[in-house]
Amino acid sequence: MYKLIHWSFLAIALYLPVTSMAETYYRWVDEDKVTHYTRQPPGNYPYEKIDTFTGRSTSVAPQSTVDKNKETAETLSKTASSKPTKDPAICKRAKANLKTLTEHALIRQKNEYGEVVVLNEKKKKDEIERAQKAIKDNCK
Repeated sequence: MYKLIHWSFLAIALYLPVTSMAETYYRWVDEDKVTHYTRQPPGNYPYEKIDTFTGRSTSVAPQSTVDKNKETAETLSKTASSKPTKDPAICKRAKANLKTLTEHALIRQKNEYGEVVVLNEKKKKDEIERAQKAIKDNCK
């Protein structure tokens, strides 16, 4: 019985570091045919997204900045010309966010890298203002 427990703990101890080290990397080749591996996708190069936990990769072609700017301009012109509509789902979510932000001293949020961080007072104030704006824009 003692050996079974010992081997079980050993198996768990060996498995945990492997699962916590799983990350996403990006492989891309520049104009000089040099292969790069980074944690963030490159700007204007096609790349492969590599998941280190599964070992799978996915090819992704970048969208040119001209196309992005054109889409942004089209979206802005559509939203500027159309009257904004009230969205009850966004209203409900914004009210819940505002309640959480005002009732709790520490607010944890995931950053762009997926890490959980505690919001400082300035960021917390910015999030409160953002929630209030969403309430104003989407609630009746």
